[in-house]
Amino acid sequence: MELAHWDAAVANAPAANIAAAAREMISLLVEMGAAEKASGIVAKHFSDWVMVNLDELSLDDEAKSRAQPLRHTARQELAPSSQALLSGTTEANSDIAGLVQALGSPFMNERVEAAGRIGHILSMERNPPIALVMELGAIPPLVESLHHHNEDALNYEAAWALTNIASGPSNAVDALVRHGALPGFVRLLGSPNEDVRDEAVWGLGNIAGGSPLNRDQVLACGALPPLLGLFSSTTKLSLMRHATWALSTFVRGKPSPPAHIALASLAHHEDTQVQTDALWALTYLADGEDARIQAVLDTGVLPRVVQLLSHSSLQVQTPALRCVGNIASGANAQAQALLDLSALPPLHAMLSHPKKSIQKAACWTLSNITAGTSSQVQAVLEAEGIIPALVELSCSAESEIRKEATWALSNALKAGTPAQVAHLVQQDCLRGFGTALGDGDPGLAFCALEGVSHVLDKGAELARLNAVLAPNAFHGYLNQLQLAEKITALTEHADEEVQEKAREVVQRHLGA
Repeated sequence: MELAHWDAAVANAPAANIAAAAREMISLLVEMGAAEKASGIVAKHFSDWVMVNLDELSLDDEAKSRAQPLRHTARQELAPSSQALLSGTTEANSDIAGLVQALGSPFMNERVEAAGRIGHILSMERNPPIALVMELGAIPPLVESLHHHNEDALNYEAAWALTNIASGPSNAVDALVRHGALPGFVRLLGSPNEDVRDEAVWGLGNIAGGSPLNRDQVLACGALPPLLGLFSSTTKLSLMRHATWALSTFVRGKPSPPAHIALASLAHHEDTQVQTDALWALTYLADGEDARIQAVLDTGVLPRVVQLLSHSSLQVQTPALRCVGNIASGANAQAQALLDLSALPPLHAMLSHPKKSIQKAACWTLSNITAGTSSQVQAVLEAEGIIPALVELSCSAESEIRKEATWALSNALKAGTPAQVAHLVQQDCLRGFGTALGDGDPGLAFCALEGVSHVLDKGAELARLNAVLAPNAFHGYLNQLQLAEKITALTEHADEEVQEKAREVVQRHLGA
């Protein structure tokens, strides 16, 4: 649609469809290279109605920090008229109280307007007056508005206001559940209006993301089946995105709901945001015991996850790597599935990634692989560049990365055969251990002590296998790096575990 026709189109659009018109307009502006004009046009045409998902406007694929699925925040900046409404506390109380009262009006247009104004007020970027709105009794009539049949505009505006409340503190989320918002949101997942369904998805995702208990309450209300049904009944990209995100909040926690097949399919979606949230969800499903990991593997999604390790977007790479790391932490056969799919080359590339968090996660993943069998250690040894990269990171990277790289090497020294350990020592794997032994981090020092202990154990084994070798073939390497002196010094370390481990190494291998 040409921009010249937008005024008439918006003027004639039903209230519940305004948001869809706004999103379509923004997409057109972005495609035309006019993203900067977007905010001005939105303010002109949609100051009272538009609900813009800022993630959709982003032209940058850089990942947001997302260690866990945070609740989405309010989805609209406050219009100037609403800012003025809140300029004074007394006036704000009076005006919001009036809007709450209007929610019970016998005239539907007044109820819709009141719900929309409350939604506006609650979508302030900073310090939205959620507590005040709750105190003035807005939640019960807004929840009741979710149950009006054939009133899409009212359903939409009430759901939007409640969704913004659900983006607030835990007591706000608990209040929504207590007042019965969940059945209303679940009902709206079956609305014939796509925008209403979209808003219900946001509300349920916000509530499920509040706490493990809230997630369980959402699932207990039967939200999962109709949410899964949306993926086959819509082609609307924003709804696909929001539903995938909401599903990721549903599966975070234990026990896992049966959403594996749907998420495996969503990982193949062409949209980056859908891929990202599907991968995070798969990461949560694969977190824990071997049975949870196997349930993910049984979907056949692993080749796609490994493929996405090489995605151009950090937003996608990050959860793909986390998912692979969780799988590598499982049984040896599960880690082997990664090796069979050639996961090592992309993991090697990530060791030199500009993002430190990616380097750390790649080292952690490799440490899970090298903790496996000697054949898996051999695969890492034969993978071009991985061991030298780990050695360099163990020597010179930041502390957290050094620790993970050192564990990857230490685990290889433990799981490897004497011949493999000899190869690792020749690859200078002990060089970083010297730095670790003198580091102030007890965890890093303990890891290095473990690695040195494994080297000396395998050296003793070599001595038994080949009588012509010195009593321990690796003592010379320790002496070159002055590791024996550092280990002896650690026998007086303040940390008991480090002290005990150092004394064990000295007594077993260095005492004479």
